[in-house]
Amino acid sequence: MKRLHWAVLGVLMAAAGIAATVLLWPGEPSPQPITYANISRNARICLASTSAGDAPEIWREIQAESSGKPVNAQHLIAPNRQPDTVASFLNGVLALHCRLIITTGTDMHDATTAAAKSHPEQTFASNDQSITLPNVRHVTTPAETVQLIHGVTNDR
Repeated sequence: MKRLHWAVLGVLMAAAGIAATVLLWPGEPSPQPITYANISRNARICLASTSAGDAPEIWREIQAESSGKPVNAQHLIAPNRQPDTVASFLNGVLALHCRLIITTGTDMHDATTAAAKSHPEQTFASNDQSITLPNVRHVTTPAETVQLIHGVTNDR
């Protein structure tokens, strides 16, 4: 009888241990926010547009200027031209910590204006001459784009 008593007690202790393990087991870690680290320490130049064909000459100049230099160039294209989507898209571009964000196309006007107002420390450039904010430069020719990239990357 004593042996049965100890066996039952052992089974109960094992069950209690398993239950405690299951109840006290740490849950899944909470998701960490995505952070973008520029481990290369290169200047990041971002061209943001709503179409790949918006400014091919500006993109070619950015690529040419980044070749062989400490510059990471990215051409980011919004999923569509809807104003709310473009604004969200441009906020995502801001999260990349680009040293210079160049926007092209009239459908980027409102989003660029809003982003430039709310992020006065960020340098923007646009081919939209109607944006008149101090942190938005105007680029209409490849030579102006090159000069702006030189100015931004030499400030390292």
